[in-house]
Amino acid sequence: MHKATHHKKRANGHAHFHRDFAGLKKALTDAGIDVKSKAGEMLLHTYNDMQGASSDMKEQVTDYIVDRPYKSLGIALLSGVVLGFLLRK
Repeated sequence: MHKATHHKKRANGHAHFHRDFAGLKKALTDAGIDVKSKAGEMLLHTYNDMQGASSDMKEQVTDYIVDRPYKSLGIALLSGVVLGFLLRK
């Protein structure tokens, strides 16, 4: 009879293990989905911030060129000469 009790306890222990394992698996799956969701939200937020900053920067550059056309042309020419010099060597 001692053997039968031992097998019942062992079977009961396996059932608890499988139930605990299933609960752990579900918790990890739910956490993974939550992490993916949060990462997607952060990526979208960062993209929107970058898009706004890019738009602001484009507007500032356009205003600078309109306000100082000769200085802008000089900067562009000098940049081209320096870049050409560096690439030539």
